[in-house]
Amino acid sequence: MRILKILAAGGLAMSMSACAITSQSDIDSAAGLKAKGGKYTKELHKGYIKLAQMENKEGDHPDAVYFANKARASASGKAPKADTNKNRKISKKSWKKAKGALQRIKVMKERGGLKFDPKNMAKAQVGWDCYLQELEENLQPKDIKWCKKYMDKALKGAAKSYWASLKSKPGPMVIYFGLGSADINKDGMMLLNKVAAVAGKKRTVTLQAHADTSGNAAFNRALSMKRAKAAQKYLKDKGLKKVYVTANGENKPAVSTGDGKVEAKNRRVEVKVN
Repeated sequence: MRILKILAAGGLAMSMSACAITSQSDIDSAAGLKAKGGKYTKELHKGYIKLAQMENKEGDHPDAVYFANKARASASGKAPKADTNKNRKISKKSWKKAKGALQRIKVMKERGGLKFDPKNMAKAQVGWDCYLQELEENLQPKDIKWCKKYMDKALKGAAKSYWASLKSKPGPMVIYFGLGSADINKDGMMLLNKVAAVAGKKRTVTLQAHADTSGNAAFNRALSMKRAKAAQKYLKDKGLKKVYVTANGENKPAVSTGDGKVEAKNRRVEVKVN
């Protein structure tokens, strides 16, 4: 019996050693990749490698491999999504308490966080994923606290950058549209989010909408009104009260063209905060 126990213990040790070697190999492979993309994905790559190394050191080889794979995805230039309770088995009570932090990350992204502070936004996501992983284990209160503190610090840094960006002189506040479209794209949403933060509920916002000359005059006037109304609705949904619109159609072009011409710079809504 003693021999069997020794053999069993030896087999377990060999299995654990094999797991450690495999996870370390995955980490080294992911760490050796040259990260593509911008500051956000590069910082994600760096952060997930750090998490993978931490988990590997603690003997949590499955999570070490999991974070190494997220680092590998980040290195490709395509940012992996933040984890949710669909990725981690967390009690309803813990998820209810934690999910507000994920909402804070989403709101900061909507405000343009990936542009004005990509590094802190990446650290916030890494910290969030670390926090969720530790909540799932629910074994190390100190580690749970550390992950949350890391995430909160990054979010505070991003928030500080956001408010600093509002105090700086805004660039041209113009939303551009696709041909024949009144849909607001991501860049337009980011600009309107900034407008909403600057204007608040008391200041007045005016929207001057335009079209190019690719359609007839009546069509272009109606299209410019749709663009103005789309921007107005977006701002009113954010809580703004005083938002006024003017539809100029193909009049007052940013770039002079002949009739029937497609011109991207003329398909626009100019935004002014008074």
